[in-house]
Amino acid sequence: MKRIIVLLGAVAALTFAFAVPAGADDHSPTLSVEPSSVAEAGEYEFTITASDFAPTGGFLLPCEGAEGSLEVIAAGDPAELCDLAALTPYAVGDDGTWEATVTYTIPEIGLVIAAGDTGGDNASAALISVGAEAMEEEAMEEEAMEDEAMEEEAMEEEAMEEEAMEDDSLAETGVESSLLLVIGGTILLAGGLFVSTRRQHS
Repeated sequence: MKRIIVLLGAVAALTFAFAVPAGADDHSPTLSVEPSSVAEAGEYEFTITASDFAPTGGFLLPCEGAEGSLEVIAAGDPAELCDLAALTPYAVGDDGTWEATVTYTIPEIGLVIAAGDTGGDNASAALISVGAEAMEEEAMEEEAMEDEAMEEEAMEEEAMEEEAMEDDSLAETGVESSLLLVIGGTILLAGGLFVSTRRQHS
């Protein structure tokens, strides 16, 4: 009998809470989940932290029927989309916060969790996604690889520029060497002619 009363309370809490626009009485209740994403589908333990809740106790429960979509839970009926057999009651502190540790089985599509109360003061939902961390890590690895490739390309271009500068320097040195040889040969020839001329005059 007690179980039925609790279930009815949960149904009333969620139905009424989500029927009232969020932010009523200047409250904007929010849920934070740690971890907010899991590597793959399966059973995990989560810490749910709530803030800016009105001081009215309510229930937290998983909503697999929302198919991993916050839009679905906002537009649908939480009493039908959520698992009423897995509800977790919460009590709001004076500062508008509460915390709960729960264990949920997360499907491949992700899992929406919802919290609400019978007074309609609180209504909030959050999504536990699957694979988001792996996607972030993959994106970071790809970005690192791109950065490394850009660095290598920059180093190759710099090496090519240095090589081109060395080639120009060598070319200039070669020209100067040729001029020196020509000038040197001319001087030697002139010197020979000068000596020969002096001998003839002698």
